[in-house]
Amino acid sequence: IQTMEEIRGMVPANDLKVCWSPTGAKYLVEAGQLTFKSPSPMEAAHVHPTTTRANTIAKVAISFITSQNMNQYRPIGQFAEGNQVLIVRFLDLNGQLEPYNTDDQHGSQTPQKLTLDLSVPFGSELQFICGRLFSEMWSNDVEGFPVPKGCYYSRQNEDQDSQQTSWREFAIVFDKKNGLKHTCTVSQDGVLNSAKCEYHLVLNAKVKEFSAGSHLLDLF
Repeated sequence: IQTMEEIRGMVPANDLKVCWSPTGAKYLVEAGQLTFKSPSPMEAAHVHPTTTRANTIAKVAISFITSQNMNQYRPIGQFAEGNQVLIVRFLDLNGQLEPYNTDDQHGSQTPQKLTLDLSVPFGSELQFICGRLFSEMWSNDVEGFPVPKGCYYSRQNEDQDSQQTSWREFAIVFDKKNGLKHTCTVSQDGVLNSAKCEYHLVLNAKVKEFSAGSHLLDLF
C-alpha cells in the first residue's frame, strides 16, 4: 500500500498507532506502530548563501560538524551494518530557500526549478541524482567525502496548518560502512592527526527574503 500522505512528527512520541482505511471510510485495521525520536544534535551547522539579493538563484553552501560524543551515531557510521542516510529538509520553499537542480537539463543557462510533484522515492536512490541535487561535497577527512550510494528527494509537501508552509527533503544514502564519521583523520604538515569531522554540501537554490539567524533547514 502506498500513499502520498506523509506523517510528520513535531515532538518525540512512542508507540503511536497507525491505522488504515480506504479513502473516506472508517479506519478498519491497525497497520502498525510508529515512534518519533529527536535526532541527536550536530556540533555545528550553518547555511551560507553566496548572494544578498532576494529572489536570486545562487550557490548555497551547507556546512556541518558531526559530534564526537554522539554515542548513538558511532554504531551507524563507518562501522555500520546498515545504510546511513543524511537528510536535508528545506523548511519554507515559498518564503526562504527553494532548492533547484544543479545541472543544465534543458539547454538553459540557469538551473532548473524542481516541479511540485517531481520526486524520487526512498529505495530508488541513484548516484547520478546526487549530481543533480548537489554540485559539491567536501570533507576535511583524508579519505574525502564518502562516496554516496545514491540520492533521492521528496515532492513538494505542504503542512496542513494555518500557514500552509511548503517544504521538501533531499537525502543522501551511504553504503554500508561508508557513512559520515564522528572522528576524522586530517593531514597537517604531513602528519596525520585525529580531528572533528567537517562536511560541506553545495547546491543551487532560489534565495528569498530572510534575516540572519533564520531557521532555513533541518539537517539530520
